[in-house]
Amino acid sequence: MLHFRLLAWSIAIFCLVLGFIDRRGIGSRPAYGGFVPAFDGTIYAGLSSQFAVLVLSSAIVFVYSYFFVVRREHIHDFRGSQLAGTDALADVFADRRPARFPPFDGVADFFTLHPNPSARARVIRSRDLILLSAVLYPLVVSGLQPLTLLLAAGWRDFFGISREVWNFGLTFTSGLFLYAVLRADLARLGLGLLLDARRYALLVPLYALVAGLATQVPRIALEILFGIRREFSFGQIAERIWTGTLSGGGRIALMTAAILALLAWLNAIRIAAVGEENAGRWSGADVSISAVLVVGAFTIASLSTPSFMMDVLILCLPVVFIYATWFALACRCRECGRRRLSALRASTRCGCGHDQLALPKRWTRQPFEIQIPRPN
Repeated sequence: MLHFRLLAWSIAIFCLVLGFIDRRGIGSRPAYGGFVPAFDGTIYAGLSSQFAVLVLSSAIVFVYSYFFVVRREHIHDFRGSQLAGTDALADVFADRRPARFPPFDGVADFFTLHPNPSARARVIRSRDLILLSAVLYPLVVSGLQPLTLLLAAGWRDFFGISREVWNFGLTFTSGLFLYAVLRADLARLGLGLLLDARRYALLVPLYALVAGLATQVPRIALEILFGIRREFSFGQIAERIWTGTLSGGGRIALMTAAILALLAWLNAIRIAAVGEENAGRWSGADVSISAVLVVGAFTIASLSTPSFMMDVLILCLPVVFIYATWFALACRCRECGRRRLSALRASTRCGCGHDQLALPKRWTRQPFEIQIPRPN
């Protein structure tokens, strides 16, 4: 909370001083001669787009940190319930829950980096081991890809790099950044497909769709600010947003959603193949192949010539096949030594009857009383 207060105070002071910059004193001779601070509201309008980009960029950092910390708090509650052999901790949290939540209770939870009692009780009672946010997290964090492009837009001219090389490098970098912040959730989606296929079969497309649409949020915000500065009508602003979405934004959103759904399915195959005993096996191959697919997808989305799109797509399709078959053939069942070919259909059970995810299934489907075997 102290960190947020200091940040808010710094922003408030900066905004206050920014409005009192006297344009006549900048570059005058003698330096700052005749400088008389006077409020100039046009400065705010001129920097509104830059301020929006910085706000969205900061939001990504704080949202990522929030989920990083809160998920670990939930795991501590989950593990404590396992060791105690009871879900009584959920009743303790339920008793602490106020009868009526204040309107901004969720906002207060975010700034204190701590889950509220209701959320903690819900996780324990539902034995939610995956802890996936299918809306808020991808909605904010997926804005990283277009924000990277915006924040680096002026550097190409500064370094004198050709447009083609710059676009390729920036597409490669922004795609990898987005994959890095969503990688853990892609594994969660894959695990969810194996543990609760009915529920996560719906959450995977929802997560992918929200993440894809979120890549357009910065552009929509900037279009609104640009329209207000140019005194466009509401209809003109809406038309610009719709035209931009149809011409390029929609394609990027659909490609982002498609690649995230594909990676969730490939993660399910990988987890089913390696199992819980070898969870970290071939992790380097997983990261490398997934990164190639992400870069390929963003390359297709940034191209305008259909023939070039097909060339990149033809190169990426064999990579998908290699990823799936690699884990199915390289991994073996620990009980009978058979190849994990059944993982290709997202099955965790081998032909011999051995289940690759016995512990996660027990933890999510059985009461806490029998999750940890008691010594004789």
